Amino acid sequence: MNKLEALAFNRICACFTLSSLAGSDTAAAVVALAELDDMIDDFYSEYKELVSPEEYEGAKKNPESFIALIDQAHRHYAKIESGGK
Repeated sequence: MNKLEALAFNRICACFTLSSLAGSDTAAAVVALAELDDMIDDFYSEYKELVSPEEYEGAKKNPESFIALIDQAHRHYAKIESGGK
């Protein structure tokens, strides 16, 4: 799986996990928050060169901003793949 595919997969997983927060099941929400926390940590480890520590902390406080970071990284690698065009 290349970077663009991995980022697309991460986005799908993050969106699906975020949707679990909308329900009334408290246990599911707790599990979803823990999963998102792990996803954000893994993302930061993998894409540290694209994400500032402030953005990382912001995503930890507001998991919805995590999607924006994934999109930012995807645009970066899409630009590289297309030859900077």
